[in-house]
Amino acid sequence: LTGGLLRPMGKRGSVRSLFNKFDTVVSVSGGTWYAASLVYSERFLTLQEALALVSLAETGELILEEWFYRLDSALNVVSNISEGLAWGTSGAALLNAVAKMESSRGASSCQAPCTAGDVPFGLVNSVVLLSTADLQPTATLGDPVNSWAESKWWLPSVSIATPAVHNPGHVQVTVLNERSTVVSYQVKSKMHADIPLYTPAKFSICLGDCALKQAPLPFCATADCFGYQQVYYEGNKLERPMAFSPPLGEGYGSAFSNVSKLGLLGVATASSAFLGPVVLQRPEACKTSTTQLLQSAWFTSGPVTFLEGTKNILASTKLPAKEAATILAHTSTQAIMDGAFTDSTGILQAVAAGATDVTSYIGDVRGVVNLFAGGNSTLNGPDPCFSNVLFFQIFSTPWQTIEAEVTSFRCLKVPSIEGRSDP
Repeated sequence: LTGGLLRPMGKRGSVRSLFNKFDTVVSVSGGTWYAASLVYSERFLTLQEALALVSLAETGELILEEWFYRLDSALNVVSNISEGLAWGTSGAALLNAVAKMESSRGASSCQAPCTAGDVPFGLVNSVVLLSTADLQPTATLGDPVNSWAESKWWLPSVSIATPAVHNPGHVQVTVLNERSTVVSYQVKSKMHADIPLYTPAKFSICLGDCALKQAPLPFCATADCFGYQQVYYEGNKLERPMAFSPPLGEGYGSAFSNVSKLGLLGVATASSAFLGPVVLQRPEACKTSTTQLLQSAWFTSGPVTFLEGTKNILASTKLPAKEAATILAHTSTQAIMDGAFTDSTGILQAVAAGATDVTSYIGDVRGVVNLFAGGNSTLNGPDPCFSNVLFFQIFSTPWQTIEAEVTSFRCLKVPSIEGRSDP
């Protein structure tokens, strides 16, 4: 789409000129992969702008040569990636894992998410960003950026898993499921009784030379989130909590006191972890392996937030339930996943940041329509093992009015390419 918007500009066109009017970039899910590459990778920016200068037939070849084949080659030999954790596997195993991830989308039962995710999602992310954009696992949000992004705010959106204490489905976040030992948590709050299954949140940084230690915006859109507290249990003994975390706001304050040092890979993994809900289930519903737990990003209050969170999850597999719960609670280790589970459009976080004029790349208009009064609160209703997306109605206009306007929009049509009959 960006290449198509650049094409009418010809040689005069550039990503900088296309996005010049925008002062904030919000990214969601796979859009965070794209944004990270476009912001930090000179190689990827060059590829993006080159797509506007070649023929339509050559566009596909360029993407294959400069993006897909590089990723395909990297999948064949992968080791010592993923923020200091050594994971060795074959390209075939990774491709199989990704295929399983894709096949589990929209699953209506526990079976797909319980069996998907043979490879930690952070590893998949690392392979994508390294092979297609030359972004190293050690890259941080404070690294130099391409000139088009200089001084813009970047907000990668995420969803925090926050199943409430005493929720009707008894859904919990599983953190340990080894050797017949199950440890999980739910969330409570003194400030707010109505806690959603997912809470929308975002990272934020002023890109380039304006990068400051402190994040320009709070992690949560409302103050409620900062008062959340994790309650840890063993198995289904929900009447006998083992440990309590500090208010999560304390951890957020520590973690975002130097946002420029946050790992780019960790942020991209959190924002796009679409299999993250595999950790959101009744512990007896599925046997969740440690590798499957790593389909979510694990965030902690330590100075190296994602690395420490992942280490905490791995270390807990060797500990008794009580000791594991105590350590995880003390460090406020929590599951953070794909921002699309709370806002598939980026509009929610843009408005929360103060924007009044928003342009959104979307593939599904339901994400927009359900932001308006009377829209659906969930996509298909929550599944106790693999939960669906939530919608937050932030606009007062009735959803029917917006749906009528959206469906009357003019649509882009992919032009025919010589020798092909694609619509």
